[in-house]
Amino acid sequence: MRDYFMEASANAKEISRFLLHKGQVALTKDSETRDDIGIATYIADDFDDVILGYHNALITPDERQLNGKYLNAFLHSQYALTYFANKASGSGQRYTLSKEVLNEMPIFVPDTIEEQERIGELFSTIDKKIALNKSVCRKLEQSAKDLHNYYYNNTQFSQSGWREVSLNEIIERKISGDWGTEEPSSKNTFKVSCARGADMKDLTHLPTRYIKYKEETLLGDGDIVVEISGGSPTQSTGRSVLITEDVMARFNDRVICSNFCRGLRFKNSLHGYFYFLVFKSLYDTGCFFNYEGKTSGLHNLDIDAFLENKIRIPSDDELTAFSLKLKSLYSQISTLETENLNLIKERDYLLPLLMSDQLSIIE
Repeated sequence: MRDYFMEASANAKEISRFLLHKGQVALTKDSETRDDIGIATYIADDFDDVILGYHNALITPDERQLNGKYLNAFLHSQYALTYFANKASGSGQRYTLSKEVLNEMPIFVPDTIEEQERIGELFSTIDKKIALNKSVCRKLEQSAKDLHNYYYNNTQFSQSGWREVSLNEIIERKISGDWGTEEPSSKNTFKVSCARGADMKDLTHLPTRYIKYKEETLLGDGDIVVEISGGSPTQSTGRSVLITEDVMARFNDRVICSNFCRGLRFKNSLHGYFYFLVFKSLYDTGCFFNYEGKTSGLHNLDIDAFLENKIRIPSDDELTAFSLKLKSLYSQISTLETENLNLIKERDYLLPLLMSDQLSIIE
């Protein structure tokens, strides 16, 4: 877990105020969107060298009245998330929860601290399983990256049968994005799930949009989506995500990308699993910064110029064999991500029933 913490310095007063202790609950108090406000996590251990980041708030419950695990479960309820979204102030670049909004939030609690503990323990167990699945997914993603790097950089593979091609040569076509409308209209009647730049890390919850039906905008297995507008001085455009059959099966609708992205379809869809890691490798080296322009505060990727880059690839047979190995790894990742979605649905279904005494936990 410490691998994901940011290294920073703090003075004695800051350490005293923000050092993390078991039983506390931390939550996001400001973010770029209302949907990311008030995301809570339970502090399960005492730390002597970890403090809270400045975009978060830290709650220390009175253990005689409120159990920390129960509070964390409550803050994941739809009631709490709606409260935070409605109370967040600001617009445009950032939304914020004030200290007053947090202090005045009504909390529904069972009659006894023992019942809180039982509910909190149940949801803590669910959250641990979700966290474990996420950890395994990260390890599988690293395995795919390591396998690709070993195969791509090992001289015993790269000396024979490999050839140099431009990215344009392996792409069948570019797929335009669309944003459509939030509600159906006389023009936009086709319901889709839309992948945005904000979804590049997690294709589990995509917004629903309505577009005019165009077969050529629909994504398929082995396509990748590349962010072409967005970025920052330290984060380039060019983030990418792989579309797979498992990913598409999560949604009731066909999947498209937004107009701030571009889809890429390869001449052999299976090889998209290999090329996806090529794109990620190029992103990690900062290559995309060289193909950006800037307008109205946004960084825009010149995707056509970028696709003139040349890469080395193995023979078709080797490429197919390697892509099959990668597809197996990504299938395992999708299985765990789908399990997490189901666990979250169960958690969100049970929570209001337990809080309202419609269900109870029997020891």
